[in-house]
Amino acid sequence: MGNALDAEPVGTRALKSDTSIRIWQALAIGAGVGLVGGALTMLGQRVLSGSGGWFMLVNSATPWVVLAFVVGVCIPGRHWLAAGAGALTEAGMVLGYYGTAFASGFAVSASSTLIWVLAGVIAGPVYAAAGSARRHPRTLPRVAGLGLLGGVLIMEGCWALWLATDANSNSGPGPVAGWSAIAIGVVLPLVLGRSIKDRIFGLLMTIPVMGLVLVGYLGVTWLFMHS
Repeated sequence: MGNALDAEPVGTRALKSDTSIRIWQALAIGAGVGLVGGALTMLGQRVLSGSGGWFMLVNSATPWVVLAFVVGVCIPGRHWLAAGAGALTEAGMVLGYYGTAFASGFAVSASSTLIWVLAGVIAGPVYAAAGSARRHPRTLPRVAGLGLLGGVLIMEGCWALWLATDANSNSGPGPVAGWSAIAIGVVLPLVLGRSIKDRIFGLLMTIPVMGLVLVGYLGVTWLFMHS
C-alpha cells in the first residue's frame, strides 16, 4: 500500500508548469509586489494605529507570507522559480517598508532591516513554493500549503491571546483579533482543500507548522536581542 499523502485523487490531471511567464518576469513580479506591499504596510500602520484588532492586519507576519503564497500561485508548477520570486517578495517588502519609513522621517535600523530580510528570504521561498504547488497532483504538496496558511494564522491568533493576558504587553491586538485569526486559520484548509482528505490532512498539517512558526519567532527575537 502506498502512502496516503502521496496518493493522487481520482480525476486529477498532472500539474502543468506555466511556461508563459519568463524567469525575469516572475522575479520582477515578486520584487515589485514586495516593494508595494511593504510600502502599503508602513502606510497602513499610520492609518490603522490605535484601531485595536485591525492593526494586526499591518503589524503581523501573516499578511507578508500570504502575499508570497499568492505570488507562488501565479507561477504554477515551477516551484524553484516561485521560491526565488518569493524570496524577492519578502526582501522587497522589508525594503519597501523601511524605505517608506525612512522617506517619512522615521529612523531606520540597519540591523533590524537585515534581520527581517534574513527571515523573509527563509519564509518567502517556502510559502511561494507552496502556492506554486496549489494544484499539484500529489496530496502532500497541496496539504502542506494548506497547513502553512492555516498554521501561521492560528499561531498568530494564539500569540494575540497570550498578549491579551500579559499586563506588560500593552494587550496587543486583543482577544477578538486573536480568536478571529484562529478561526480563519482553521477555516482556510477546510475551504481551500480539494477533497475531504485534503481538508483533513491540511488541518492536521497546521500543527507542525505552528511549531515551526514559534521556532521562527523565537529565532527572530533572539537575533534582535543580540544585535
